[in-house]
Amino acid sequence: MVNNKRISKSITKKNIFKMIEKMVGEEIGSEDFCPNDIVSVSRQLREDLQGVRFDIENFFIDKSDCGYEEQTNLIGFQTLESGLTFIGCVAGGDWEHYIFLIIYFDGEDLRAYIPVEGNIFNRKGKCAYGSEGCIDDFDKSNLKELFPTKITELDEFDNYELLSNKVKHWFDNVKFDWDKLKLDINNSLAYENKV
Repeated sequence: MVNNKRISKSITKKNIFKMIEKMVGEEIGSEDFCPNDIVSVSRQLREDLQGVRFDIENFFIDKSDCGYEEQTNLIGFQTLESGLTFIGCVAGGDWEHYIFLIIYFDGEDLRAYIPVEGNIFNRKGKCAYGSEGCIDDFDKSNLKELFPTKITELDEFDNYELLSNKVKHWFDNVKFDWDKLKLDINNSLAYENKV
């Protein structure tokens, strides 16, 4: 049986932050540090994130900066029960619903992964809801899952622009499902405790 899981190696918070600081040339937490530079300067991270279109204008790696106050959220440096370590991030343009992603260490490089389960993005169009690149591909089935009380209204729309104008405010109270995100991460990345 072939295991298609990505590999995540053990790394401390101090060491992953050092790697990021070396990449971007700024100390995390300093006035000049801009989290979206993490992706901007890394070809590997940009490649890893190509599966879903979204803007990195707003890119958060700290719980206190992004408005997700739940104690159980996965934003910031995390160590799961399995030992898997990563930095949980949320990102998106002002006009988009943010997506959740992680940055982890594969033993050689920093890598990125966008979990599907528990995340909020257009599965069919592979883009953030609200993304300008998703005009033609909207995902009614995913919207029906997110908004089960709006199924009748969703069935009335065939045009994405009309639909997106109507549903924009629906996303005001949509939250990530942290338990499903954690399960997706555990199912997609294999942790190796070899330094």
